[in-house]
Amino acid sequence: EASRVIMGVALDDAGQPLAQMGGLLVSLDRPDAEPMLVFTNRNGRFVVSGLTPGRYELRLGKDGQWRIPVVVPRSGEPTVALGPLQLSSGRARR
Repeated sequence: EASRVIMGVALDDAGQPLAQMGGLLVSLDRPDAEPMLVFTNRNGRFVVSGLTPGRYELRLGKDGQWRIPVVVPRSGEPTVALGPLQLSSGRARR
């Protein structure tokens, strides 16, 4: 079941790419699951593979200061193009 791939672009609350950042993708449905490493390129793009369907939180930057909710659907294509994922001012953690 861990065969899903997600692709997206992480943006800050001003719509600028979260460029060349490292972080974690944490499962909210399975707290015992090992977080997955994530890196963005200079345009904020990221790809994560080997996912199971469910709810996740993308945590980027030092101490996970940027947090973005992500949902991997149960049905549909195995590769999910999330598109731009923009933070709202209330979700940003600095």
